[in-house]
Amino acid sequence: METRISKWGNSRAVRVPREVLDRAGIDPDEPVTLSAEAGRIVIAPAKRKPLLAELLAQIKPTMTSVRSSTARRSVARSHDAKAGPRHAPGRRTCLGT
Repeated sequence: METRISKWGNSRAVRVPREVLDRAGIDPDEPVTLSAEAGRIVIAPAKRKPLLAELLAQIKPTMTSVRSSTARRSVARSHDAKAGPRHAPGRRTCLGT
């Protein structure tokens, strides 16, 4: 299909027929990206960030465990650290003391 590039203010515009948008799967008012490649202008749907509901819908029942074994080890180490340093009784822990 052939069309023309028209002047629109300080920019240029191309009218895209509905049939072309339908075949490309792009809705009117949908954000798109423009790029120039070797003598052609490419219009593509813009990638958007998924909505929270879409991300939550992807969670499978096997993915519900929040803590991994690494997280459990980290929590265990933090509890051990609260109990005090690990060293033999009577041994100096700082240099020069």
